[in-house]
Amino acid sequence: MAVYEETMPRRLTLAICLAVAFLLMYSPFQLGSWQLRRREDRYAAMAYEMDLSRPNTVVHGEQIPFHYPLYPWLVSLLLRFGIGMEFSLRVISVGSLAILTILAWEAGRRAVDERAGYVSAAMMFSSLIIFEKTLDGYPHMTGLLFLFSAWLAWFTYGVARGQWNRAWLISFTLCGLGFNTIGWAAIIFFAVPLVFMRRPMTVWAKLRKPGFFLGVALFFTFVMLWGVPRWLLGRDNPLQSIEVFPETFGDVALHLAWFPFDVLLRFFPWTLLAWPAFCVAFAAIDRNPIFSRFLRTIVISLFFLLWFLPLSDARNLIFLAPPISVLCGINYALLVRRHGKQLHGLLGIFSFGSAVAGVGVIIFYTTFFPWSLDIGFIPENLDFRDSHRVVGILQALLAVGMACYAIYMRRRGLTVMMHSLLVCVSFTLLFWAIHIPHRALLDEERCLGKAFAEALRGDLLLNSWEPLPSDLTVYKGPGVSGLVSPCLYMGAKVKKIYRLDELPGDVEKVYVIGTEYPVSPDRTWEYVTPKDIFDSPSDPYVYRGTRFYIFKGVRLSVKPPRNNGQL
Repeated sequence: MAVYEETMPRRLTLAICLAVAFLLMYSPFQLGSWQLRRREDRYAAMAYEMDLSRPNTVVHGEQIPFHYPLYPWLVSLLLRFGIGMEFSLRVISVGSLAILTILAWEAGRRAVDERAGYVSAAMMFSSLIIFEKTLDGYPHMTGLLFLFSAWLAWFTYGVARGQWNRAWLISFTLCGLGFNTIGWAAIIFFAVPLVFMRRPMTVWAKLRKPGFFLGVALFFTFVMLWGVPRWLLGRDNPLQSIEVFPETFGDVALHLAWFPFDVLLRFFPWTLLAWPAFCVAFAAIDRNPIFSRFLRTIVISLFFLLWFLPLSDARNLIFLAPPISVLCGINYALLVRRHGKQLHGLLGIFSFGSAVAGVGVIIFYTTFFPWSLDIGFIPENLDFRDSHRVVGILQALLAVGMACYAIYMRRRGLTVMMHSLLVCVSFTLLFWAIHIPHRALLDEERCLGKAFAEALRGDLLLNSWEPLPSDLTVYKGPGVSGLVSPCLYMGAKVKKIYRLDELPGDVEKVYVIGTEYPVSPDRTWEYVTPKDIFDSPSDPYVYRGTRFYIFKGVRLSVKPPRNNGQL
């Protein structure tokens, strides 16, 4: 077999390339351009209602189960500095990934050399699954940071240095922080791989160390820091806060059949470089066999745990990313030496595909052809073609340039690592050029919240640019559930009530969000939002097929007499 030799660029050049690639993929200036999605609204509401001295997961006065306070606590700190809500949620996830990338680089560098470190770092932030999940304002990436740090601390201080007391203390402390970020998954995903470790990493004899018992006590201290505020509020049993996703038998069967292929696709294109870590032929010439076995045990045990635990969240696949990334870096030199030309050939196909897709995006932005709205994959709202034309064309041109550069340079000294990274960045630039601006137009929640705010300003005789009073509380009435995002965009404090008699009796004027006209004997009610129901789809008060109103209830000066059944 012919030997393929490649020369890595200089250290500074690689560092700059990875930094630029990271910024292009996660585009900080666009992180706040689209409205809250899925569960992001819950974490934003928790952050706004967060008591920094007694962190808890409260939304509209209600305690939310299956959520943990550290992530919204960090978001709350950013909000107090005046940083935007959407940006604050997502930048913590992106920042956590940046630190994970540095940790992966350091782990690969210490395991083999600097080339392994750069390959590990590149895979860590550019895999498809990581890019997809990091852009969501969820706590999982921060939890992964604590979990990977715990694994590295356990190996570094325990296996490598023999300081098992310190290893247990540091790793359990990091697991405690992870627990307050993502819950019980942190300690489960940390402990399960340790059960399958083989000599010299077998854990059973190390469990008798004093540091283990102190570490367990320290971990449960973190659990109590989370559980005690919930008990004091008296509305939740912390021991029941293990979320389960109910699924049908068909969903479970599909998960079991599709999961291995799903993993291969979601870590693309780095799956082309990661497989030697699980090949016996490469294991025999591994330059750091103990550390590789440690990482391989983590990957295999969590892979089967997630495979045969179909009620888990698909987002948990990101927990496989750090160990796979470091394993990819460790085996990179041997793989490229044997199969470098073949890898360039495969990656060249995807580079060509990226170039063709980029040309299509440029045509989309520059032509005025009336795109058919009957084609399913073309979004119905194409207004972003005008608002995002310049940025979209620049992003597409950059993607095409990267793809063409990769095709041209693959036989002129371009490394396989840089070729893989160029493929990832070019495709994600096209994602930013098309999908993100379209997502930014889907602002149903933002429109409803702004409509609520304008109606309240009109009733309070405020100008359109004036904020709502800080002491104003709007009540979410009986029969109204969810509605978290619109209430956040409204800009007022919100509290959930289940009966109208829960309204404060000492407040003369209250505002209630509802779908039906309220009736209570001690207040007169009137519409704050327009009463008429419009059939037009542009009605801003219609949200997910239901029309919402804000009602103003004014307390009667004299309560009406009770009717005791006498005429």
